[in-house]
Amino acid sequence: MGRFSAARMSKPGLCWALAAAIVLAATSGAAFASPTDKALVPARWGGFTAVMGDSPGVFANPAALRWLDRFVVRAQVLSPLADWALKGHLLNYLEPDTGLGSGQLAYYKMSDGTGELKQYVYSIAQDLGERAAVGINLRYSVLAGRSGDEVDAWLVDVGLQAQASERVTLGAVVRNAIRWGNGARADQFPLSAAVGLAVDLGRLTLGADYVHSDLSDPLAEGLFHVGLQGRFGNILARIGQHLASGSKTPFSYAGLGFQLETFRLDVDVYDEAGGRAIVIGFTFYF
Repeated sequence: MGRFSAARMSKPGLCWALAAAIVLAATSGAAFASPTDKALVPARWGGFTAVMGDSPGVFANPAALRWLDRFVVRAQVLSPLADWALKGHLLNYLEPDTGLGSGQLAYYKMSDGTGELKQYVYSIAQDLGERAAVGINLRYSVLAGRSGDEVDAWLVDVGLQAQASERVTLGAVVRNAIRWGNGARADQFPLSAAVGLAVDLGRLTLGADYVHSDLSDPLAEGLFHVGLQGRFGNILARIGQHLASGSKTPFSYAGLGFQLETFRLDVDVYDEAGGRAIVIGFTFYF
């Protein structure tokens, strides 16, 4: 599990310099789209609300950026293997605190056969004392239906992380806390929330989250996510499972990674009701 480095790097904040790219790249769509933001959540990329540092947790909770101590570039590809409709790719750049807060620029695209979700993301995190942080995601989202109709929206997520002890970290995030757009309906970008904890067990890190997919709907499903990752020299190994409340069919994954000082390779296999997919990730540190 990552820990915060107090050293400040002198390199200018590229995230600040490029943040306008999200606005410049955004184009409006006015029509109705069939899929929802809830159906294509970035949980497929992994990550927990309470895991700190440069893990995929920065997508689950922007406050995780606070603990970065070096620059990171990551690319991931999700490809179907058997009876699996979802596919996509993710690119993101992460920056430690250079005096203006830690930051992230990201783009991801996912489709499931019925529609497509594209998101441009700008994130920033700031200290809340020595052991806590707050983070914000600004996301420009475009949902497209199979017919090609699109609807777009600007969305804001707010996340918190706090170290309860040397080995236990708590996290919470509210997705779509602010929402405005061109024809976007509330059910397409529902207000959702997640809470979780991460436990540093030495060679192992345990993460656990509970996600409520739509706070405006008392009957909306909840999602439990639990995972375990270990590091043994340069080798990483992990397993995890998502289970929706009321469902008897879990979504499971297992993976391996190989990490050097400046490079990391990850391969994960997902399984859900007999459908399988593979995620391959490349990470560079500098």
